[in-house]
Amino acid sequence: MVTDVAAVRPGAPFWAGVRMRMDEGWHVYWKNPGDSGLAPSIDWQLPQGFSAGEIRWPYPARISVGPFTSFSYEDEVILWSRIFPPADLPVGGDISVAAKIEWLACKVDCLPGGGSLRMSLPVDAGAPRLHPEGAAALEKSRRLWPTDVSLWSIGVRSEPGVFILQLSSPNPKAVLKDVEFFPYGDTWIEHAGPQDLRKDPPGYRLTVRQSSLLEKVPERLAGVLVQSSGWDAEGRYRALKIDLPVMPARVVASAAPGRSLTPLLACLLAWLGGIILNFMPCVLPVLSIKVIGLVKTGGDRRRIFASSILFFAGVVMSFWILAGILIALQSAGHQLGWGFQFQSPVFVSAVASLLFLLALNLLGVFEIGLLWPEAGGRVPAAGAMGHFLSGVLTTVVATPCTAPFMGTAIGFALAQPPWMALLVFTCLGLGLATPYVALSVFPRWLRFVPKPGRWMVGLKAGLGFLLLACVIWLGWVLGLQKGIGAVIILAGGLLSLGMGLWVLGFMQQGRRTFLGTLVAVVLAVGGLVVSVGGTSVLSSRTATAPQETRGGILWQDFSPDEVSRLRAEGKPVFIDFTAAWCLTCQVNDRLVFQNKKVTAAFRNLGIMALKADWTNNDAEITTALVGYGRSSIPVYVLYAPHDAQPIFLPEVLTPDITVDILTRHLRKEASP
Repeated sequence: MVTDVAAVRPGAPFWAGVRMRMDEGWHVYWKNPGDSGLAPSIDWQLPQGFSAGEIRWPYPARISVGPFTSFSYEDEVILWSRIFPPADLPVGGDISVAAKIEWLACKVDCLPGGGSLRMSLPVDAGAPRLHPEGAAALEKSRRLWPTDVSLWSIGVRSEPGVFILQLSSPNPKAVLKDVEFFPYGDTWIEHAGPQDLRKDPPGYRLTVRQSSLLEKVPERLAGVLVQSSGWDAEGRYRALKIDLPVMPARVVASAAPGRSLTPLLACLLAWLGGIILNFMPCVLPVLSIKVIGLVKTGGDRRRIFASSILFFAGVVMSFWILAGILIALQSAGHQLGWGFQFQSPVFVSAVASLLFLLALNLLGVFEIGLLWPEAGGRVPAAGAMGHFLSGVLTTVVATPCTAPFMGTAIGFALAQPPWMALLVFTCLGLGLATPYVALSVFPRWLRFVPKPGRWMVGLKAGLGFLLLACVIWLGWVLGLQKGIGAVIILAGGLLSLGMGLWVLGFMQQGRRTFLGTLVAVVLAVGGLVVSVGGTSVLSSRTATAPQETRGGILWQDFSPDEVSRLRAEGKPVFIDFTAAWCLTCQVNDRLVFQNKKVTAAFRNLGIMALKADWTNNDAEITTALVGYGRSSIPVYVLYAPHDAQPIFLPEVLTPDITVDILTRHLRKEASP
């Protein structure tokens, strides 16, 4: 028998353990012995007023003897229990700590054993007195105990004949090699069966065969997950204690949102998110142009139907292409998410140039429709291509925005097989195009829109200025990515593009000449080359400083290690996953996180604010997002002290909603 103290103090708990040493080839058993065997039992015999806690079982090893596999200990094991002395324990004498122990030791044959142990300890009211050997043995044993620390996001589902454990970590460098699961239930799994660990982006999947003796799938799966190299970077924790609900087949289980959806619900959320996306600030100007085009049809059902279907095809095909690129790159090992293309300065410059071109068209500098002849009453080839490309453009400018429901659906899609991911993205595109498909089915609804007139000229000009505002915003994004030099290059390219289009518009009002056409083409094409390609030669820059105070909130750079450190200190942590190109993020930042009520709540509740800036591609941030079941931003994560599970705030926030969520979950910690 060993203890971690040399003397007992009244009311001060201490540890007492039973040390078991086995001869070579022999073993004793864990709390779940496996296919055969019997776990050791300890009956503590303590003085009046004392009590003993449960046995702390170190993680076991799998040992196979013939056809049987057991969960056992070899060489040496110490089974510890915490002893609680009474507060009124008299000082100055000795107390006796005794234990009656029984065990079963096996090699090929098994031998039962038992005995009693006893030791005396003095009672001392002075400073704690540790027993050097016992304290060292306790510290060594602690490294073998399963930890409750939430280092990984873990979920469990039941498939026919197997349990599947999904494991993901916010640390992109985390690697699993030799994971084993030891259940507390003795009829849950095949103890001798293989446990298949495979990479399953964004994490890992451990498949464990269910026992033939299992009559009913348990509601919860409890046990120990062991990785001998350790679950953390330092290798301090080798065993994780789990007790998780078992989700049924076809439902992905995880602590993260977007992992507990059915395919039907994910498709519904994607469709709803697509509809709401129509009203997001990055999409509305472009879609208003589409409405103007429908008004110009004069209610012609055939033209409305043709244009709406072509628009729908452009939207859906664009979503398919985006989904295909995302799936292909993820399969190749890249960590990407929704809106990843805006992390490329070249793409940002290209979209800025395209929006600048459309703005000049709406402002009357030139007319796109005059570049191609139209004939007949049918939708002409050029017109058909225009409707299709408007759907493509709408999808492109929609990618910096995440509507409610949309982030959860995309997170689910990117964790599924390719066909399911394409189905979810199709529903997202269908939602975005739903208003225009509805107009093709019910063209009478256009009667509620004013008839074509001079108001359209003013509206077109207003939309043109909105698009120019979008160009300015994209220039700001480019500046954060590449610096002020990139903004100057973009501005120079747009100036050349604008001059070329002005020359083109001037010729459209009169006689076209070869020289004029050449000048227009050289200026426009040269401007596009400069604005799109010129920034690629510049080096990237960091978008944010390590610490930034905005609106009274001190934001620090996000890192998984910083999150773990702050949570270990018992502090509430708020993580803002954002980017300069995410308009929803920027709106929330200005209207919510710089609001006095919100900043006061952060200050009064002692919330540590971390900003995960995704403006440039960052594998660490992407991995963290995927670990939370998300592949798009904004994402707002709140960790309450001593709560392993994160709380997720809505994508679209208001000051009242934010303050309510913060105070509701942190009220207990904030109260005296």
